[in-house]
Amino acid sequence: MSQVFVFPGQGSQHVGMGEALFERYPDWVLIADEILGYSIVELCLQDPNGVLNQTQYTQPALFFVSALQYHDYLQNGGQQPDYLAGHSLGEYAALYAAGAFDLATGLKLVQKRGELMAQAPKGAMAAVMSLPLEQVVTTLQGSQFNGIDIANINSREQIIVSGLFDDIGAAESLFSEQGARYVPLKVSAAFHSRYMASVATEFAEFAKQFAFKPLQLPVVANVTARPYPEQDYFPLLQQQIAGSVLWYESVSWLLDQGYKEFEEIGPGMVLSKMVRTIKDTPMAKSQLNLLEQQRAKQISEQRPVLPASQRKNLLMFAGQGSQYFGMAQELYQYHPEFKRQLELCDQAFIELAGYSLIDEIYQSPASDEFDYLASSHPAIYCVSYALYQTLLAEGIKPDAVLGHSLGEFVAATVAGVFDFTTGLKLVVKQAQLLEQKAEKGAMMSVMTDQQTWQRLVGQRPDVYIAGVNHQGNLLISGDRQALSQIQASLSSTITDGQPTHSQSIHSQSIHSQILPVQYAFHSNAIKAIESEYLAELAKVEFNDPAIALHSCLSQAQVEQFTPEHLWQVISEPVHFISTVNAIDIGQFNLIDMSATGSLASLVKHGVGDSRHVKAFTLINQFGRNRETLQQTVELLAD
Repeated sequence: MSQVFVFPGQGSQHVGMGEALFERYPDWVLIADEILGYSIVELCLQDPNGVLNQTQYTQPALFFVSALQYHDYLQNGGQQPDYLAGHSLGEYAALYAAGAFDLATGLKLVQKRGELMAQAPKGAMAAVMSLPLEQVVTTLQGSQFNGIDIANINSREQIIVSGLFDDIGAAESLFSEQGARYVPLKVSAAFHSRYMASVATEFAEFAKQFAFKPLQLPVVANVTARPYPEQDYFPLLQQQIAGSVLWYESVSWLLDQGYKEFEEIGPGMVLSKMVRTIKDTPMAKSQLNLLEQQRAKQISEQRPVLPASQRKNLLMFAGQGSQYFGMAQELYQYHPEFKRQLELCDQAFIELAGYSLIDEIYQSPASDEFDYLASSHPAIYCVSYALYQTLLAEGIKPDAVLGHSLGEFVAATVAGVFDFTTGLKLVVKQAQLLEQKAEKGAMMSVMTDQQTWQRLVGQRPDVYIAGVNHQGNLLISGDRQALSQIQASLSSTITDGQPTHSQSIHSQSIHSQILPVQYAFHSNAIKAIESEYLAELAKVEFNDPAIALHSCLSQAQVEQFTPEHLWQVISEPVHFISTVNAIDIGQFNLIDMSATGSLASLVKHGVGDSRHVKAFTLINQFGRNRETLQQTVELLAD
């Protein structure tokens, strides 16, 4: 039977926890004592100084007991669960159980987390009972308390709010008048709120010294209520400190996926009771986005809208699927600098491949699919780079870069990680190896969210989620025939996410589009080239980025490049919108360097509030590119 293990957070600790476990695993106790600098047994069993409930002590103690109980379960013949989840601090125990880090690393992380949170500015938290989430959100939005955040959504009618000390106290009457129970919590700071942002930043700096391993078991993340990626997941763990714990949604999502059996690992039964409550009234789909909308509104009210000329410039580079015959042709014909730059790129390509890329792009029928990798790969790279050089000539310099899939190779070139010729060779070699060794496949853009996709398509060995462009747009890779069959099935009618008869007046279809790509990037389907391509990458001497480079692989800024990172850029899923949302985009002009303008569109659809977004498209397939480029340059320069 499918089973989920859940690990509790603060509030579950009590004197006496872990007693039998400490006796069975004395070596583990010695490790904990050495790392923490005090006796974990004395703290948990006696608490002579009365500090167990202080967060800097609670967090390592609770993590240690939960980790030890999980270890004991396995030692006694227990089977690994199918899924893991943890509530707030409990997420660290869940990640430990999934193989993210060893016991010593986990203890160091939670000890530092507890210390930083204990030092946070004074704040407060309270539980709002007997009011549904939507009413709590509406009440806050209509009040003067715009400094209060929703910290935890524990169940349908148990919401934890967090904010400034005076605001939390004064808000009691606001909710009591509506019949809610309002219970102030015994905490010293506004956990899981915007007031923890500096703590999250400092914690991230501390965590850089540790290596986080690929997850061996799936873990549902507090901040997304969806599974962590298998690798490069630390940004979500960082966000958790200041983000909301979406427990109600997490359990509801697991129930929706068919997981009905939950077992609590750690002290107490707090989560077990919550799960039973959630099973009775799981979250409705209409509620899932309310919290995100509220926080986006709060952020937009606090952040001033800067004009383009006062913002920094972030260049966004696209990958496979953005190419087409004739791309940037108007600029090539009428913009001397772009023409000069593209011809320089073409000369370098001719020396490598023996034929002209410009001829391929501009002398092929525009109606044909530009999907053969030997030319489309370097074409994307060269057109993007020539456009970047054109901006430089116009006086527009980048302060940061971001690459979507193959676009990260262009971003790395612009950031000085390697020079243009090296990047071109890597792109050409990648295409050659794929055409020689990998089975052909396909990629598809689907206008739906992950939950609907999993419900309608589920897990298949020949199909992969290759990326999340935004909440309602997935990138799918896999066998071409399988994708065509899925595309046909998605075009049939559905109602509220469920298959239905076509006569329903509420029915709609899910739009999808097969992309001009002949290989299933961002999936195991290209694994055949891994060893040879890594060997090719190992020949390159990587420089540290000279400007900020944000990776859609790690959803964070990359400080150092490795062969493994660049391999994963094309073989692991793309997390575009979460990467964008991790950037303070109100400080940047987001300049789309693709030939389609698609990245600017994804940004506008994917951020919570687009009023503070300034996203610019330079070229597209519909014409007037000279005019668009000139207008953008003038806006950026004014």
